[in-house]
Amino acid sequence: MKRKALDKLIKLLDLEQLEDNLFRGQSENIGGPRVFGGQVLGQALTAAARTVEKKTQCSFLTCFFFKTRRYETAHYL
Repeated sequence: MKRKALDKLIKLLDLEQLEDNLFRGQSENIGGPRVFGGQVLGQALTAAARTVEKKTQCSFLTCFFFKTRRYETAHYL
């Protein structure tokens, strides 16, 4: 992965903590009105990881995208 792409990914995963268990993430405009599902999943996992002890690891992750999400700020609870 090129450094520029890695820097963009790190920036997208750097969530702002608003309260305990409440985070805000930014979306990258990929040229359409929707958000890439992998980005949402990565941000959700990042938010979840910040609510548990550092030694805790994710052993399984699954998701279903039932509805599209528009490009805007996301909040993760």
